[in-house]
Amino acid sequence: MALRNVSKIWKPSSAVVICLGFVLGLVSLCIGLGVYSSLSRCGGVKEKWKGVEKALADLRRAGRLESLDSAKVTDETYRKAWYKKYDEISSVASVLRHRSDDFQRSAAGTSNIERCAVTPEAATWEHSSMSRVGTDGVLFSIFAAIGTRTRIAVEVDSASGQGLYMSLASLTSFLSWDVYMYFQAWSGYALGNELLNNAASTSRRAQSFSTAPKVNVSEVGTATSNFNEVLKGSLVAGEIDLLCLFTEANDYKIWKSLDGVAPRVVLVTYQEYWGPDVAVIRSSSGKPRPGHDSRDTKRRRLFIGASLPALIKLANSKGYRLFYCLSNTPIAVFVLDDPTTQILKTLPAADCFRKKALDPEWMKDMAAQWDEAQTFEWIDL
Repeated sequence: MALRNVSKIWKPSSAVVICLGFVLGLVSLCIGLGVYSSLSRCGGVKEKWKGVEKALADLRRAGRLESLDSAKVTDETYRKAWYKKYDEISSVASVLRHRSDDFQRSAAGTSNIERCAVTPEAATWEHSSMSRVGTDGVLFSIFAAIGTRTRIAVEVDSASGQGLYMSLASLTSFLSWDVYMYFQAWSGYALGNELLNNAASTSRRAQSFSTAPKVNVSEVGTATSNFNEVLKGSLVAGEIDLLCLFTEANDYKIWKSLDGVAPRVVLVTYQEYWGPDVAVIRSSSGKPRPGHDSRDTKRRRLFIGASLPALIKLANSKGYRLFYCLSNTPIAVFVLDDPTTQILKTLPAADCFRKKALDPEWMKDMAAQWDEAQTFEWIDL
């Protein structure tokens, strides 16, 4: 009885049914078009990025360009082979610049760009055309995604231990950036000065416009303790595109005190045996705690600097976020957290250790270094 009454309550006419169906269909169509538009826009960005990735793959295939040997440059065979390799890499870099412009135009018109964020892959990103570590491909990729503002880069290098990273050589040689390189050791200065000036003199800007990129190479010793003054002396101020801190010992301190320049991207070394959770920096004392074996001076360099979480805390306080960690060298990449970098997704600290932790030998080595690190004084943050 009750069910029969319900059937009498609502008996829509065919006109109502048709109207209701039309409205529902229209709503579904609008939703579908919105989703398609969003996906197609994001798909457009992804398609443009494939062009960048192809150029990066070509860069890897071109291989590494050794520094120009001044003693051999008079040898015609050597010189021709060197310039052939240079031209090959330079042409790829030129394609990469055009791909970058195309990609940025597409990304600029995309709403919710974070959903279309670029995902870095060590296999395709980490490549060295001239640097001593795989930073060339990483930097080319990042600036292909976010573009450049000033094309000015600064690097501080210890030139000892793992030093002489030379991450700026490819930028000045193939992309004609102005670079400022500061070495803490004279041996690094002598080698770096020759390499960077050769890189600048062979750059496309030097060949095309008779004006080489600006290259400033200095030996600063302990002056990095007041790096702001060093930069003022070089007339470096305001916004720059890149800062590389590779002193290994003072990177945290330099970055914390830095106030004269505003880099968009920062590369900095860290001590990986502390893992993704412990935020510590070395105390100013370079000696082990009383009663502990001092070991040799060279080995002490393993127990300086800061952990990755400590650098992340500092970066966040300055308006930066972690984007990438190199797979074979403890170098972290931070980007300024502003609208121009939203295409680059934030990386959790744990991801910097996830693959490495699967290697038993790496874990064994890190455990031994962690044990020895306890004999030195560290400051918890």
